[in-house]
Amino acid sequence: RLVGPDGAAVEGVEIAIETHDGQPIGRAFPASTGHFVIGPLRPGRYRASAQGAALPPLAFPALELSLRQTLDLGELRFAAPAELE
Repeated sequence: RLVGPDGAAVEGVEIAIETHDGQPIGRAFPASTGHFVIGPLRPGRYRASAQGAALPPLAFPALELSLRQTLDLGELRFAAPAELE
């Protein structure tokens, strides 16, 4: 589940998925609840990140999948945007 700094689901976020060596393979968009599904993917190592208009980028933990494996990443929380004083 993808949430903002306040713990609420965020809208307008795009999740980019790429192979471990940086080859883009797809995009995903969370539902209004913040839940999302990526895949199906072949076994291997992947990287994913999320970007929202008013939020700093969020890199997911490294993903490694084996055959027919499903991962639950739990709750992924965007940090609060930094402000300059």
